[in-house]
Amino acid sequence: MKNRIRILCVFIALLLLCGGCGSASYPPNARSVVNAFLSALSDGDVENALEYCEENNDAYITLESATDKNIVHEFATQIASDPENQKQIEANKYIQELLHAYIEYMFKNYQIVEYDEKERDAIYFISISRLDESSSVFNYLTGSSTFDDYYYDHQEELEKLYEDKGEEAVMMKYINDQGKELTGEYMANLKNGARYSNQKYRITLKKNDSRWKILTMEKW
Repeated sequence: MKNRIRILCVFIALLLLCGGCGSASYPPNARSVVNAFLSALSDGDVENALEYCEENNDAYITLESATDKNIVHEFATQIASDPENQKQIEANKYIQELLHAYIEYMFKNYQIVEYDEKERDAIYFISISRLDESSSVFNYLTGSSTFDDYYYDHQEELEKLYEDKGEEAVMMKYINDQGKELTGEYMANLKNGARYSNQKYRITLKKNDSRWKILTMEKW
């Protein structure tokens, strides 16, 4: 019995130590939180970036929609209004790869321009290279030369499909038929010729207890 109690006490102590180690790894001040947040975004790690945002505030809500799961759903609702078509898009592995690549390349190279930090509130002004809007997945799918070539090769079939079922049906067929080719082409473009523009953002933070959390991230 004594041995069991001793083992239980040791186990509880280890759990407490591990908990202390986890909390110690959180950035200690506002500037380091901003750096960790932006570094995660530059790596395309939205899930990690969310760790530095206060839940139910603007930055968290906006970023949450860009997680792997949510961005596929958001994209599907832009492309299709029919729930069944939305499900097909969400299940399409090539669309998932396209969107994951887009998030991975969205932000690169940031710089803190200026800041105003008080005891429990802080504002940071940053400059960050963001992927040009023309490189978004939606614009790529609808404006790609691949679509023009595909339409030319299947014009009669697509025109009939458009007359019978509308534009959404044409887009669904295009995605299903060309998904693999589109993914390869898009990812090659991102790696070799992605266009970025420097954009300025204002990040606001608040200190709750001992941790700084990001509230908003908006253009300025």
